[in-house]
Amino acid sequence: MPGAERGSSSAMRMRIDWRTLGEWGRQPAPAQAGPGILSTLLLILCATYQGGMIGSAVLTGRVGDGGLVAGIAPTRIGFAILILAAMGSTALLTARRRYPLAVFLIECAVYVAASALGLNNFFLFPVLVALGSAVSRLPLWQHLAVIGAACLMATASAVLVAPPGVLMEEWLSQVVAVLLTVIAAMMARSVANWRAAQAGAKPSGSASGRFGPSAIAR
Repeated sequence: MPGAERGSSSAMRMRIDWRTLGEWGRQPAPAQAGPGILSTLLLILCATYQGGMIGSAVLTGRVGDGGLVAGIAPTRIGFAILILAAMGSTALLTARRRYPLAVFLIECAVYVAASALGLNNFFLFPVLVALGSAVSRLPLWQHLAVIGAACLMATASAVLVAPPGVLMEEWLSQVVAVLLTVIAAMMARSVANWRAAQAGAKPSGSASGRFGPSAIAR
């Protein structure tokens, strides 16, 4: 019957989709490798971004569209503390390959604290880099927890930074940045695992070609 066939085909398609999703969820974290060009490039971009933010703040006395917090802008000590904190958040990223979860949690705490002072823009790039590294390197259940923590961080930052009239827009902008970073990290994770699987399959393929039935027949 056509209806029964359509129902069975849709059920089979759903089972295949769930099986595929389960296989993706069980995939291991990518093997740790030495720092590559992309890792170094991200650090350079992060330092450049923060250098531009600091230069703009020093020259104009303002952060983005708003002013610096009273007690920070007028003093050289305040600017020195801000510069050291920004440099420290970038330097911390050098440890993200070995301690991805710890680095991400520290960057989250720094970002929320900076949001309370209206300085969250200085630390946006480092926390996104740490988020991407954690998602791409941690086991599945841990990187799901990381995504939840990132969404909570974005919510707390939006509440601290945005006026009531633009709270939703601020929250959406931060959540979109988090989700785009997560998607990019998941794609990088899948590509890394696919490449590892392809590399592991090559020796066995060559061995089977050398000693398989066709080789015996020859």
